[in-house]
Amino acid sequence: MSSGATNRTLADIAGLILAGGRNTRMGGVDKSRISVGGVPLIHGISDLLKSLFAQVILVTNRPDLHRDLPRGVEIVSDLFRGRGPLGGLHAGLNRTDAEAVFCVACDMPSLSRELIEAQVEQFRGTLGRGCQIMIPRVGELIEPLHGVYLTALEPLVREICAGAGGYSIRVLLGRARTCYWDLEDAPRVRRAFLNLNTPKDLSVHKRASGR
Repeated sequence: MSSGATNRTLADIAGLILAGGRNTRMGGVDKSRISVGGVPLIHGISDLLKSLFAQVILVTNRPDLHRDLPRGVEIVSDLFRGRGPLGGLHAGLNRTDAEAVFCVACDMPSLSRELIEAQVEQFRGTLGRGCQIMIPRVGELIEPLHGVYLTALEPLVREICAGAGGYSIRVLLGRARTCYWDLEDAPRVRRAFLNLNTPKDLSVHKRASGR
C-alpha cells in the first residue's frame, strides 16, 4: 500500500475511482476529463481522495488518457470487461490489501470531504453488526457509487461478474450484508452525489458553482 494520506485514521481504507462507461449521453466525451474549475474532473477527485486515503486506485480501460494523474494514483483495468461498475469494483478490490474501499464514480464534481469522512466512520461503527457495505440513502434514493465495500467481498463480486447476466451492482447489494446510511434530503447532500451524465448536467453544475 502506498503512503502519504494526511488523515491516518483512514489508512485501512483505500480510495477507488471508477472511470468506465461509454459516455454516450455526454456526446462521447470522456466525463473524467471534463474541465471543472480549470482542471480535469478526475484530477480534483484524485486530489481529494489522496488527501484522505493512503492508497488511491483508478479503474479505467483507457489508461492512456490518465498518464497526467497526480503521483501515487494507481491505474488498473477491468479483469471482467463489460460488467459496468461491478467490474470496476472487482478490479479495485482485487488490487488492494486495505480492509475496505471507498468507491466513487469519476463524474462527481461536488464530493464532500465531510460526508466521506462521516460515512467511513459510520461504516466502522456497523462492522460489529456484520455490515459489509455502507451505502448512503436519501429518501428512496441510494448512491452505490459513494459506497464503502469490504475487500473480503472480492470472491462474491468475482462470482457475480463471472456468472451469466445480472451484472448490476444492485445484485451485489442484495447478496451481501448491506447497511444504509440515511441522510437528510438537503441541497448540500444531493449536490455531493451529483453525477455529470449529460451536457445539461454540466451546465447546471457550472451555473450553481459559478464556474
